[in-house]
Amino acid sequence: FEQLHSWDFDYFTLMQDNYQSAIPMLVFMFNEFGLCEKYGIEEQKLYSFCIACKQHYYDNPYHNFLHAFNVLHVCYLLLRQTSLRQ
Repeated sequence: FEQLHSWDFDYFTLMQDNYQSAIPMLVFMFNEFGLCEKYGIEEQKLYSFCIACKQHYYDNPYHNFLHAFNVLHVCYLLLRQTSLRQ
């Protein structure tokens, strides 16, 4: 998931497989910060939660799953690449 470390990540490529590749990327971002371990979240439950979130997003032009992924990814990059993590 090296592409997640870049501000140039092309979010629209996630649409090619109906966001199936996005789910493991979301879990990866959570795991990189140790959030599953810290809060006792089973990885499979996080997968299921992300899939449920994806399924319940309305199909509209802006506030959709792609936007949610984008916002989470930007937060991930800010925490990873700045001192905000401390």
